[in-house]
Amino acid sequence: MSRPASSGAALVLLLAASLPAAAEEPEAPPRDLAGRIRRQDGMVARGETERALAEARERAAREPRDPEALYLLGRVLGNAGKVEEARVQFEGALELDVHYPPAWRGMALVHLRQREYETAAREARKAFELDPSVESVVILANCLQAKGDRPGAHRVLQEALAKSPGDNDLRSFYASLLINDQLYRDAEKELRQVIASEPGHLPARQALVFLLVNTGRRDEAAAECREAARRSPGDPRPRLLLRDLLVEKEDFAGAAAVMEEALKLDLSPADRAKAAKDLEGLRAAAEAPREERPPDPAEVLKKLESTDAAERREAMRTLWERDLRFLPEAALRRVTDPDEGVRVYAVRLLGRYGDARAAGLLEVVLFHPKDRDPSAAVRAAAAEALGRLGTPAALPVLMRAVGEPEEGVFRAAVRGVQVLTGKCLLGDPEAPVPEAEGAAIR
Repeated sequence: MSRPASSGAALVLLLAASLPAAAEEPEAPPRDLAGRIRRQDGMVARGETERALAEARERAAREPRDPEALYLLGRVLGNAGKVEEARVQFEGALELDVHYPPAWRGMALVHLRQREYETAAREARKAFELDPSVESVVILANCLQAKGDRPGAHRVLQEALAKSPGDNDLRSFYASLLINDQLYRDAEKELRQVIASEPGHLPARQALVFLLVNTGRRDEAAAECREAARRSPGDPRPRLLLRDLLVEKEDFAGAAAVMEEALKLDLSPADRAKAAKDLEGLRAAAEAPREERPPDPAEVLKKLESTDAAERREAMRTLWERDLRFLPEAALRRVTDPDEGVRVYAVRLLGRYGDARAAGLLEVVLFHPKDRDPSAAVRAAAAEALGRLGTPAALPVLMRAVGEPEEGVFRAAVRGVQVLTGKCLLGDPEAPVPEAEGAAIR
């Protein structure tokens, strides 16, 4: 079973093609451009792009001298990916009325998509001069950002916010620009302000989720997704964001539960089929045997340097149990760790990773008057590690260790001598050794 896909850092964009089914908008009054746009967008969201195109073409044919009719046709053509055809309609609208702001905004978006940023910025500036609306501000800031004029983009938005400080849509977009520039602290401040004044502002919560993910705060991001789902119960987007976060944590059962909730919403047939298939994959992943992930070297190194002895022991145990052949230098340094458990693993690892210094270091642990380890457990591990080295330099040290009074050190040294010499000193090195026999061997 393959792992269900996750969008990772692009979480806030995951619904680009999976919008909730929009309710049917009634035909807007003749001069209600916003209403007509909502109707168009609703049809596109429900997968009825051809119907939207047919309606827009019919009106443009019926009213060829109306700039709005040509603009609306260009807009739906652009949404359908027919960029050049959209440009023709916007140019036609401007031929009819050179001072028509929506057509200038449409032209700016066409050239933005075609990566003609200087042209797009000029057209966006013209739209803004004719109509300094939020839509014009957002498009102009986008174009300035795209052409590399970040200060200009910030300035436009800051000036607009100074005039309309209560516009949460504008403030949320400004925060997204700050996130794009990795100014996370400033962005979070702006988003928290929006959410405080309008707790149900979904774009702000989505942007905050993206920010929290980018700054490694995934638990907080998941909490924001849950809160957004609670405040927007009919919108699947917060649930799908949460689903991605849970998949990243390999909580497939939790992600499946989220998708079960999403399937109760009013989805289009295509989105419902996609969600059902995703749910099936998540359930299978939840039931499948887990493949153990290899440890991350960076995480192991971080724990090796921790001030918490338990974390250092965990890292050394990972190196030992997984037989990992990285970070031997870090293991060498832990031979003098303050924690006995860490030192035990360190000397064992010396026997496994051993280089030219290993035998000398282990001899120091066993016998050096100044650096002799005070723990019998550590010295026993050192004797065992010498046996593992299998080098001639280890034999005289082991012979000396056989004379040590601690039972654990004695046994480990005997085993090592037997391995290196092939001579059987004890019939069963694990069985209790009679005192007389032990004394004879020593």
